[in-house]
Amino acid sequence: MPALVFMAAIFVVSHQSSVSIPFDAPDYYAHGISYTVLGCLLIRALAGGDLKAMTWNLVLLATVIGGLYGISDEFHQSFIPGRHPSVSDVIADTVGSLAGAVAGAALGGWLRRPTRPSAHPPTL
Repeated sequence: MPALVFMAAIFVVSHQSSVSIPFDAPDYYAHGISYTVLGCLLIRALAGGDLKAMTWNLVLLATVIGGLYGISDEFHQSFIPGRHPSVSDVIADTVGSLAGAVAGAALGGWLRRPTRPSAHPPTL
């Protein structure tokens, strides 16, 4: 559900004729950051909420879903006055989705690592 809510938020922002980006950063920065969050949420959703269940196949799937959503976002923007579709935004969306999915998978791998036994056995 969090991924769908975030995708809806992206849609709402994309539906605005003008979007203010802090620090006068290029548009693709905002796309990259937003889709990094989306990539994290997508891989979490694809893993069923279990961070330990994340795999590289899910990273690929989350990246593809994020990239396709980015394409649909740019298509949507083509109908909004004052907005224009951009290939660089789609690239930023896809790279951001990949970065977020990899970060989520890395966290899952870190959580899956075996715990080391304590150097000192418990005393009775």
